Amino acid sequence: MARIRLDAVQKRFGATRVLDRVDLDVADGEYIVLLGRSGCGKSTLLRCIAGLEEVSEGRVHIGDRDVTDVSPRDRDVAMVFQSYALYPHMTVARNLAFALEIRSRPRAEIDAAVKDAADLLDIAHLLDRLPAQLSGGQRQRVAMGRAIVRRPAVFLFDEPLSNLDASLRHHMRLELKRLHKRLRGTFVHVTHDQVEAMTLGDRMVLLDGGVVQQVGSPRDVYETPANLFVAKFIGSPQMNLWEAQGHGAHTRVQGVDVDVPVPADGKYTLGVRPNDVRIEAGAPMTAKVEIIEALGDEAFVHLLWGEQRVVARVDPRTAYDVGEDVRFTFGRAHRFDTTTGSRLP
Repeated sequence: MARIRLDAVQKRFGATRVLDRVDLDVADGEYIVLLGRSGCGKSTLLRCIAGLEEVSEGRVHIGDRDVTDVSPRDRDVAMVFQSYALYPHMTVARNLAFALEIRSRPRAEIDAAVKDAADLLDIAHLLDRLPAQLSGGQRQRVAMGRAIVRRPAVFLFDEPLSNLDASLRHHMRLELKRLHKRLRGTFVHVTHDQVEAMTLGDRMVLLDGGVVQQVGSPRDVYETPANLFVAKFIGSPQMNLWEAQGHGAHTRVQGVDVDVPVPADGKYTLGVRPNDVRIEAGAPMTAKVEIIEALGDEAFVHLLWGEQRVVARVDPRTAYDVGEDVRFTFGRAHRFDTTTGSRLP
């Protein structure tokens, strides 16, 4: 397997800049997830690593090689696409073997590679079937198997789970985690799904407008968002955000005194995640219950706090009534520059 290093990578389509000076260092054997909204540049970045897009500026390194000007087939990468891209007229066995057959590898080597991949992915019983005879999850395993038989230095996944239903996406996330552990490979995975990113990645790379907003472990990104974009994007429901005015130990949100553990002076944006909003008797602030979202293993209470709204994560066994007055306070809070969006200490 191999390390990946991107140095000031830029990509332009005409006058439109899609990637803006992206620097990234992926360790050998690491699972990196590129996360962001549609159009943020994450798939373009993946294609630049694969060589399917030429970079406009900057350099791409895989292992000890500068592969910026190297063709895709010579970069030692394998890509799994959202659409599976299986050959419909070929059996599963032929789909797995095809990449090695066109490279004229010995038959014994091809058969051994196909068997190993099929055993690893639990699709050995499907080798004689055509893609049309497979479920979505089985097709995705075959697409992964085509990558595995090549024994690449780097595995690239472009939205591989987007076409699957919710239960199958959960199952395939577990399969990908197990696959990474067994292969000990370098994985780069593109998704717009934050749950997918946080459960799969050793680290996440959040992009917006072609610019890297933050790189870090899922826990670091969730607990210490670098800016307002990250704070809004990560977490469901998203972080509660209000314009605030600090005066030393006192903070006001649109004229309302609030109890927060981050005293400061001046205007800023105050952020509190729903799990840090504490509804408890005797708390200093009062709000009215507007909506209750009961989701089985968790619940969210939407509060009206004057003209503001507050979302609190609560114990699903606790009963609240719409219209009920409750008292609440904040646990951990975050501050952001209102103008730049950057995190403040």
